Amino acid sequence: AMRTGDREMARRAALASAAARDLVRVNATHHASHARVLLDLVASGDVKTAEVLSSFKEAVALDPRNTLIHLDPARAALTLGQVDSARRSLALARALDADLAPLQAEEGVLALAEGRLDDAENLLRESLKGNWRGQQEAMGRAHGLFALVCLRQGKTSAAVTQADDALRRY
Repeated sequence: AMRTGDREMARRAALASAAARDLVRVNATHHASHARVLLDLVASGDVKTAEVLSSFKEAVALDPRNTLIHLDPARAALTLGQVDSARRSLALARALDADLAPLQAEEGVLALAEGRLDDAENLLRESLKGNWRGQQEAMGRAHGLFALVCLRQGKTSAAVTQADDALRRY
């Protein structure tokens, strides 16, 4: 559950991101940023899932060839437990740029959510070798998730190595 102060900050962030989105309605990044802020408010009940997904849909419609924009609704769907929706968003992103490291990492997250630990391990490992296009925060997240997969597989030493590597890099 979100603390009261955090909830208020998230509400303010939602107002600010809505204002930015409304200033330049054709900017897909503003729509995606607003949707990410709204996603934080779903758990508190302040925002409905449909509103979040609608905002991501608008972002994708404004920039349908932007692979990174397609990853946002996939991440949101996974967060909301909508695995089929995540799979569809990832398929659209894959059609645009199959070698993008953040895409491979999100496919690893999907595999993890489905309990396919070997697939998750392979996808996350390969993603860490790939082109992250400056997405350092996402790469750090992938390192952490890779460590989690290793832990769930009982590979404690590998998990510690990944966690140490992530701490050194980020």
